[in-house]
Amino acid sequence: MISAIIVNYHSHLLTARAAASLLADMPGLQVLVVDNSADSAETEKLKTVLPSPVECLVAEENLGFGKGCNLAFSRARHELVFLLNPDAYVLPGCLPRLQAFMEQNPRAGAVAPLVFWDREKQWLLPPYQAPGPSVDFVMSCALRWPWLGGKVSHRVRRQILHHCTSEAPFARTMLSGGHLMLRRAAVEAAGGLFDERFFMYFEDADLSRRLGRAGYHLYVQPAAHAVHEWLADPGKNPLVEAGQRIFLSKHHSRSCFPLMGKILERVFPSPQLPASRDLEIHSPFLPIPLPRGEKGPWIVEISPHPLFVPAAYCLKMVEGGGLAGGLVPRLGPGDYWLRIGTAEAVVPPTYRLRIEKREIHD
Repeated sequence: MISAIIVNYHSHLLTARAAASLLADMPGLQVLVVDNSADSAETEKLKTVLPSPVECLVAEENLGFGKGCNLAFSRARHELVFLLNPDAYVLPGCLPRLQAFMEQNPRAGAVAPLVFWDREKQWLLPPYQAPGPSVDFVMSCALRWPWLGGKVSHRVRRQILHHCTSEAPFARTMLSGGHLMLRRAAVEAAGGLFDERFFMYFEDADLSRRLGRAGYHLYVQPAAHAVHEWLADPGKNPLVEAGQRIFLSKHHSRSCFPLMGKILERVFPSPQLPASRDLEIHSPFLPIPLPRGEKGPWIVEISPHPLFVPAAYCLKMVEGGGLAGGLVPRLGPGDYWLRIGTAEAVVPPTYRLRIEKREIHD
């Protein structure tokens, strides 16, 4: 059997949906929910909507994601433990397929499903690349020399398309903690679940690195599917940056790349954004301007980064298709880049989309 962990923070309806998806996929599953809200009213709402088999652990304060998961991990009864974000849910067959993979691959320390942005599975959220100061330096260089930016962006795109159109499981050096099955023995060999110095963000990068050092491998099982209603919210940036600083201090304190990056930014202070055309949005539906007179199938990417790292991918965009109304509100204020092309297109046409500050509903 499997134990599952969800950390709630003022999102009782989403958490209840996530828990229900787990129990529907695997009845009898142990589901532990940690309420980090530190709010008695939210706790009561949460307990009211959670399915009855769920165990609710109420924290006296907001412990953060990592520490909250650790609390539940200490109560988990089974060898396999599945972590799930409250704004995510599994699709039928996800847990049994991940479990079967772990049972067939004893050196797998963790496995993740293929993750989509929407229930219709039109938009794919590929797994992140492992972070590090060398990656940051290359990306900084790529933003200053367009020829290098094109090479880096195309290489990442080609790798993602290769993996995410494959039917076979594929290895990764990092997996997101938002939808992740772990082997308890591997976690213990790696020194425990999450380092509690990480309040939120980069704790999964740290765990992935420790699992690899302990001799375990990380995989994505594309036969298992989940949905993550990821929200691009600039308000997250301070927490992301704080987690990144801890990660770099812990694993890359002697790296020369941060200093090289500062020198680069001083000598070449202004990044050169890729050539793009502005695209306006006037409704909750964003139509995708497919090239005329050319044959698809069309692949569309949307990203908050001009080099499309990371990005959401639609692998088969059809004429008249676009970013549906349920997805547009998940784009917080800021600039986004949209790229359209075929699998063979080296430099697909790029558009820039600006979303002004507005109220965002989760």
